[in-house]
Amino acid sequence: MRSKIFYITFIFAIVVACAGSVSAQSGKVMEVLDGKTMLVAVDNRSIKIQLDYIDVPEVGQPLNETVRSHLQKLVLGKVVQFRTRLISTSTDYTIGQVTLNGVDISQQLIPDGAAWHLPIRLSGQLPSDHATFQTIQDAAKKDRLGIWAVPNIKPAWEYRDEI
Repeated sequence: MRSKIFYITFIFAIVVACAGSVSAQSGKVMEVLDGKTMLVAVDNRSIKIQLDYIDVPEVGQPLNETVRSHLQKLVLGKVVQFRTRLISTSTDYTIGQVTLNGVDISQQLIPDGAAWHLPIRLSGQLPSDHATFQTIQDAAKKDRLGIWAVPNIKPAWEYRDEI
């Protein structure tokens, strides 16, 4: 019985420790690499962070550089908070939520006409969160700014499938 209690306590401690590692962190944006990826300085190191649940125009698509410049104006040199959802070992990116002054940058880029919301089959997003993003995107389409104003522009994931 005593070893069972020790085992349960040990597992609980690991779970709590791991949960703390995905808590929000802060860092200064040092560089914007593309329309959804930035280098953030944290504790004397740089972390490459990719915004979660969105995609942006690829190189070769209309507005690619405009979107990168827009993200740069939003976050470059500023302290952001980020919450890691996934660490991609193949690309060395941290993928997650980035906020600035309480505003989710992924959610901001959609109505700005700078990003598409990823379909749930590609994002793995929780249905309730997906619905929130989808509502934002539906409203953004009506405003016809940025990508929403470019006739026949394909979402980046469809564009990549064709090249």
